[in-house]
Order: sequence, then C-alpha cells, then structure tokens
Amino acid sequence: MDPKLKTLMTVMELESYTEAATVLHLTQPAVSQHIKRLESIYQCKLVFFEGRVLHFTQSAYLLYDYAKIQSAYQEVLFQKLEGVENPVSIGMTLSIADYYFPTSLRSYLIEECVNFKIKVANTDTLLEDLKSGVIDCALVEGMFDQDIFTSHIFTEARFMPVVARNHPLVGRSVSLEKLLLYPVIVREPGSGTRSIFENWLTAHNHRLTSFQSVQEIGSFQTIKTFLKQSHAVSFMYTKVAHEEIENKALTYLDLEDFELKRPLHFVYLKHHLKQKEIEAIYHLTQK
Repeated sequence: MDPKLKTLMTVMELESYTEAATVLHLTQPAVSQHIKRLESIYQCKLVFFEGRVLHFTQSAYLLYDYAKIQSAYQEVLFQKLEGVENPVSIGMTLSIADYYFPTSLRSYLIEECVNFKIKVANTDTLLEDLKSGVIDCALVEGMFDQDIFTSHIFTEARFMPVVARNHPLVGRSVSLEKLLLYPVIVREPGSGTRSIFENWLTAHNHRLTSFQSVQEIGSFQTIKTFLKQSHAVSFMYTKVAHEEIENKALTYLDLEDFELKRPLHFVYLKHHLKQKEIEAIYHLTQK
C-alpha cells in the first residue's frame, strides 16, 4: 500500500498526528507531509482543525474506504499467488443467522464438510469487515453503498410491530401517535432492523425519542422476554417472532399505514478476486 495512504488511515483511526507518528515510526512533520501530499494529489482537503480538535472531511472518509479495500484486495492477491486456500468467510446479521439462514447453504456447509467461518454481527460491522477483508461476503439487512458492493436480493422479509398478547393496544387499529405513548425496544446502533425502523420514523416526522422511553437491547431473545413482561413495543421481521406468535405469548400490532417488506441482501466487494467462489455461495442461497 502507498505509505501516504497508510499514514492517513492511521491518523484517522487514532485521531491524532502524534500517536500516528509513534505507531508508524515517523516524525510528526513526516506525517503532516504525507497528508499534505495526498491533498495535493487528489486536489481536496482531507483534514482540518477546530481549535485543537482534529476533524476529517467527507473526502478523507472516501479515501479511507478506498485504502481499506485496496489493502484487503492486496492480501487476497498475495494468498492466491502463494496458493493459500483460506476457509470461506461469511458474515450474517443476527436476524439472518438465527431466523433466515438459507437452508441450502447451511446443508452444503454441513454435508460437504468444507472449511468455513461464519461471523454474526450487525450490518454496519459486517460492511466494515467486508472493506477490510475480514470476511468475503455477507448477508445483511438495511442500507449499504451500492457503489462499493455487489449485491443480490436473496429473500424478502416482512417487518412488523410486536407486543405482548395483553398489551392495551391489541385488538384495534392504532395510530402512530397512540403508540408513541409507550416504550420502544430497539437493537444497538448499526443494527439493520434499527436502521430500517429509524428511517421509517423519519419519513413520518418522528424519531426514537418521540416514544415514551427508548430501551436498547442487543439480543432478540432478550427483547422478546421484555416484551412479554411489559407494555413496550418492538419492530422486527416476522420469523424472529414466529414461535412466540404461534404460542400466543406475543402478537402483531395493527399499526395504521404501516406496511414494510424489506429485501435481505447478499453482498461483497465489487471486483473481488474471489468473485467466482463468492457467487457460488450466493447461488446456494437460491436453491
């Protein structure tokens, strides 16, 4: 990798010229010179200070992503040149891993006894892992940059408000304004389900803080346990709540003007050196 790009990445990750210089074994003026040289090459501002606080421009973040992706490509290239066959590395969100894992892909991984790694994390984490080469491909919810990633829809899922069976709003059509009087339970920032719900709220001129209170839980099982014991509401894909709905512990809420069906995507970096192998994995999700 170009040493100047490595310098920019390190400065952005550490948010400090001084610490970057120490890590890279450079002088601080050398770090500054690398940044200035990049600004000259790309004809754009990358960093600026407000007082003593270091800030990065949008151009810097674009260049950071580019450098990260190029570093990942270089690692894959070295492995191919050396004949190294690494295990297939697949990322999945929590919803997909637990409730929408493609049956044919799971059967293949088990029956063929192939070497593989599966990482379960939220959408934002998986997208960053794709850029840095930690994983080869991912099954995600929510938004992603289509300029960077190749994507395929592998299935669609209905997104619904879920509450306890004895919730006061059950059994009638409910307005969003009425629902806002109750607590809402959401996943952590970076989660695809949270992003989808927040975007829907924004489109209706509201935000999470419009609810009576906001409770953040990183596990769907724990979310469903809290729903059963409270008057809170949470929004999730139908398969996530299927068992509890069948057992009549939870139920869907009839929310006025709410109809969300979202695609779940199979994504990987564009022009990936493992594209043939990755596309083969995608085709397994369609059988």
